[in-house]
Formats: sequence, C-alpha cells, structure tokens
Amino acid sequence: MSFLLSRQPIFDRHERIVAYALLHAGGSGGDEATDQLLVDTALGGDVEQLTDGRRAHLKVSPSLLSSPTIQLLDPRRLALELRSDAVADDAVRVACRDLSLAGYDVVLDRFRFSEPSASLLPHIRMIKVDLRDHGPASLTRLAAQVRPYGVRLLAEHAENRAVRDACLRLGFELFQGYRFTQPEVLARHDLPIQHVQTFKLLKELRDPQVHESVVEESFRRDVSLSYKLLRMVNSAALGGRGVWSIGHAVRLMGREALYRWVTLLLLSSVTEGGVQAELTYTSLLRGRLCELLAVPLGMRPAGGPLFLVGVFSLLDLIMGSPMGEIVARLEVDEEVADALLHRAGFFGAVLALVEAYENGQWDVVNTLGEQLGIAPGVLAEQYMEAVGWARARAGDLNEPATTVAAIHG
Repeated sequence: MSFLLSRQPIFDRHERIVAYALLHAGGSGGDEATDQLLVDTALGGDVEQLTDGRRAHLKVSPSLLSSPTIQLLDPRRLALELRSDAVADDAVRVACRDLSLAGYDVVLDRFRFSEPSASLLPHIRMIKVDLRDHGPASLTRLAAQVRPYGVRLLAEHAENRAVRDACLRLGFELFQGYRFTQPEVLARHDLPIQHVQTFKLLKELRDPQVHESVVEESFRRDVSLSYKLLRMVNSAALGGRGVWSIGHAVRLMGREALYRWVTLLLLSSVTEGGVQAELTYTSLLRGRLCELLAVPLGMRPAGGPLFLVGVFSLLDLIMGSPMGEIVARLEVDEEVADALLHRAGFFGAVLALVEAYENGQWDVVNTLGEQLGIAPGVLAEQYMEAVGWARARAGDLNEPATTVAAIHG
C-alpha cells in the first residue's frame, strides 16, 4: 500500500491556526517499516509543504517513541502523538519523560482516563480528546481528573459552537478540525446582496442563451468587479494590454475562464482569516484535486465541473447559508447539484473520495478508490500537488497575477 498523508487544522480558542495534525496510512512490514517511512517523511519536504511552516502533530508508535531515531526530528516543528491506549509500560514512561526534558511535546491521543494512561500524565504536555467518545458528564469528569496535572487540552470533533464553548469552559484550549462552524449554516438564510449579485453573474456566464451584452452589463453594475477584471486582462500574463471596454475584456477571457475567475473572487470576498481562511484554502485544494483526478479517471473533459464541485463543496460553511440555497442561487447543472447536495453520481463519488482522503478515512479511500479506479499512490501524489497549488492561490486571490495563474490551472 502507498503511503498516504493528509492534514487537519488545529485552532486555538481565538480560531487562529497554530498547528496541523497529520493523518497517515500505508507502508508495509509492520510498525518498524511504517516508523521509518514517518521519519523519512518528516525529514523530507512533504511535512513542510503540508504545514506551511507551522508545527505538525505526527502520530507515532511506542516503539518509535522509545527509539533513538526519534531524536532526528526537530522538537520545534513536531509534536508527537501517542495513542493513550498504547502500553504504558516503564519503557514508554521513560521515553515520554526523556523526550519532554529534551523539549519534545508528547500528546496522548484519544485520551481516556485510566490508571495506565494517568501514569503518563506527569511526563506529557497535552492530551487530545475525541469528543465522540464522551457525553457532557464524562467530559466534565475527565477535565476535572486531568486538571491537577497541568496538561493542555485539545478537543477533536467539536461538531458545533455550543460544544466548542462548553469545552472552553472546561479548560480546553485547542480544537482540531473546523466543523464547529455548522450551526451558523442553520441560522442564516439570507445572503448578502453582493453575493446574490455574484451568483447571478455566475449563472449568466454558464448559460449559453444569455447574450454577451447581458454579461457585460452585469460587470458594469459592479465597479469593483469591473476594475479587477480590467486589471487582470491588462496584465502581461493574458497579453491583453490596450483593452478598451468591459466587453472587450470579457471576449478576451472567454466565459469559462471568467466563470472560474469570478468563483475564486467569491471565495476571496468572504475570507476573514482563521477558520474561514482555512476553509477557503481547503476549498481550493478540493477543487484542484478533483480537477486533477479527471485525468487518471480518463475523464479529462470533466475537469472543469469537478473543479467547481470541489471549490463549492464548502460554500455552506464559508458563507453561513444552507447548501440547498446556494445551489438554487447558482442554478448549477443537475450532476453538480447532486454532488454538492447528496455526494451522488460520478462527481459526487470523486468529491466523497477527496473528502475521505482529507479526513484520513483510509478504509473509505480504498473502497471509493477501487470503485473509481484510482490507485492510492496516484491520489497521494496528486494531493500533494493540489496542496502546493492551493497555497499559491490562497495567498491573495485579488492579485491579478495570482488570479491569472489560477484560472489557467
């Protein structure tokens, strides 16, 4: 099996990204071979590419934790995650103590309080709690049990802000993932007027029955959008210097390129930093990865729609509106709508595969990959390519040069 590697963001209480948890699977030959792959990966460039220079949380085995090899890894850039149900014998306790003294952060993953796991608490700095394992009473009891040890608390799978806020009151400082934005999706139904206008323009660009003059007039009604369009078309990358009108700019770009560009501008217009910035980055990553997969799937012409499916897949969380309303506003093709709403059809299957990879659901990745005919190694390679592409585009989507690169892939 190929070595698969993806990431999930870790936010602080102010929703600032402080680290990324790395999810991995693959390798053969048992823990020793997998440990060597992990070390090689951590020493190579893939981790740096995935984390944008932030600290990485890397899952390790008890054997690697106790091995001299672990000291090859930079403690300033890596936190070592150990499953709390690993054997808490003397060797593990000594390893945790020595690594802590050497400046490493050891994190106990999927923590449940027990006599063996409690014996490790004096030697570690953080515990990660999967909230799916606990009800409110159990979580309150756990927080009280570990409080005397002074460890930091990280919550995984906080599904909504109410749960997140309850965790904050119990002393949790960090949160893995971004799903706690979901309740706002249920609370807001009205889109801001500028987004409604952007959706209208996207719909016009996709409809061949809409005359070019109508598209031109839509740009004219938005001074900011017209300005950005002229700046971009006048850039050297498009070779369009001397553009004399909005209509000329529209004709130079073409509708497909314009649709992609306006889509990226829509994302940039709602990005405020923190969780939203990460959601925007993930949208770009999903879009690019879905698009890239069209080639090995033998469906190159589907690359454009697949890009849109990936990019639009998180608009409900980014914009705080139900996906059904967004799909209705966009009036996308039926296949795209089915993918976004139900993960149905070919586009939906590709999106589901990308989401499973993103979340480290490796059994699902293998099943869907086999059904679609995508080898894990191909998916892993294209995921890394999509990571680099998304980072380059997420820096500043409003810059002409960046946007030109984005619309041309």
